[in-house]
Amino acid sequence: MAMIMLNVVVMAMAHRDMDDSWETGLFVANTTFAVIFLVEASIKLIALRPRQYFADRWNSFDFVVVCLSMVSLAVRLSGRDNVPGLNLLRIFRIARVFRLIPKAKGLRTMFQTLLVSLPALGNVGSVLFLFFFIFAIMGMNLFGRMREVRSFRLLSPSPLRCMSVCVEAERQGSY
Repeated sequence: MAMIMLNVVVMAMAHRDMDDSWETGLFVANTTFAVIFLVEASIKLIALRPRQYFADRWNSFDFVVVCLSMVSLAVRLSGRDNVPGLNLLRIFRIARVFRLIPKAKGLRTMFQTLLVSLPALGNVGSVLFLFFFIFAIMGMNLFGRMREVRSFRLLSPSPLRCMSVCVEAERQGSY
């Protein structure tokens, strides 16, 4: 568990315009984690035998993540850093955090609550869209003829203009 969390921390340390030494250090750390997870999966595969190992869905998930990590590592070691989707393969290692859900009772409760509340979030999003649509139509009627405000002449950019007004008001602290 500690290795999974440490791997997430190391992967979060990547940023734009990194020094070569920083990038090399992160590459070595990510390679080390990939090898550690490969050794873990190999030991479990040998100890449990393939049938019992793949009977557990978390082990199957780990195996897929380890295989994707190895593909990402092989592509990176071949010198092809500009392959599209390469970073996406490394992101799958972060998904190992989901393994912690069954083991931690509080985390499992929070995750189940999140899953139960997702349909309600769709309803809230629909109501917000309706409000922005209504205010966009109002904006078209009130400001559509003004030459300075071009965003309210057509219906398609009007909701985006409403959203930008809301965001700007939030940023400035005024409503």
